Amino acid sequence: MIAPSFADIFRSNCLRTGLVPVRLDHAAVQRLMRAVAADPATKVTVDVAAGRVRAPSAGIDAALDLDDAARTRLALGLDDIAVTLRAEAEIAAYEGRRAGWLPRTPVPAGRGAR
Repeated sequence: MIAPSFADIFRSNCLRTGLVPVRLDHAAVQRLMRAVAADPATKVTVDVAAGRVRAPSAGIDAALDLDDAARTRLALGLDDIAVTLRAEAEIAAYEGRRAGWLPRTPVPAGRGAR
């Protein structure tokens, strides 16, 4: 999705669902819209790994406004649960060190760690 701006909550929801919110200045968005109107087959490349958005026929070669965490999540297709599970060993080690008197949340039958 390409626009001059996004509301913070909308942008955050896009990133959580795997949609790349591309912010370009108003003039670049207008150039891109004119290029697509003139030729619907206009090529637009959003390269998450390289952090660039390119549309040569519209004269666009710009940096993506994504931090490293967002770029990694998008490039690897990770959602919130997958990000958490990347630290599963560390979480299990922490839980193993917890004092026995601290409350523990029981895991419902059939819903253990995978």
